[in-house]
Amino acid sequence: MIGLIVEGQSDYEFFRRLCERLRLRTKVRVANGGKIFDEDQVATLCEVLLSDGCRRVVVIVDEHCNDERKQSAYRLREYLREQFGKQVSVFLLRYAFETWVLADPNLVGANITNPENPKYCRPNKVLNHLLRKHRGAPYLKAPNRVRSFADQLDIKLAQQRCSSFRDFKRLLGLHP
Repeated sequence: MIGLIVEGQSDYEFFRRLCERLRLRTKVRVANGGKIFDEDQVATLCEVLLSDGCRRVVVIVDEHCNDERKQSAYRLREYLREQFGKQVSVFLLRYAFETWVLADPNLVGANITNPENPKYCRPNKVLNHLLRKHRGAPYLKAPNRVRSFADQLDIKLAQQRCSSFRDFKRLLGLHP
C-alpha cells in the first residue's frame, strides 16, 4: 500500500479515485488546511501512514507556476529524506492535477496537445474558461465534479501528453 499526502480536499478526491482506477491500494491524507509545507505536520502524516501499513509515502505538491513553491518543495523533500530516507518522496506536480484533465479533449471540449506548456500554468483558470465556453458551466472544485474528472480521464492520453503523469505513475511503481 502507498500513502499519499495532498494539499486539499479536491486533490484528495481526484487522487483517491485516480489511484482506484490505476488499481493501486492507497491511503490518501490531506495536509490540514493546505499546509503542505509545514514540515512537522507532513512528517507526522508520514509517520501515521507508514505505521498504518503503507510501505512508502508520496507527498504531492502543486507547482502552480510559482518558483517559491518549487523551492519550498525542494526544502520539504530534503527534510523528509533526512527523517525517512527513501520511504518518503515529494512529487512536484507540474502546475496542478487539472493539467492532466486538460489533456483530455472529451472532458474539456478543446484539443490541448501540450497542457504542460507554460501558457497553461494556471490549469484551473484554463479549465474554467473552457468549461464555460463548451459546457456552459464554470469549473467548480466540488467533490463529485473532481471525482468525475478522475473517473472519465483518458489515462492513455494523459500519459502521452503529460510527462508529469508518466513520472507520477513511475514513482508509484507503475509503468507508463
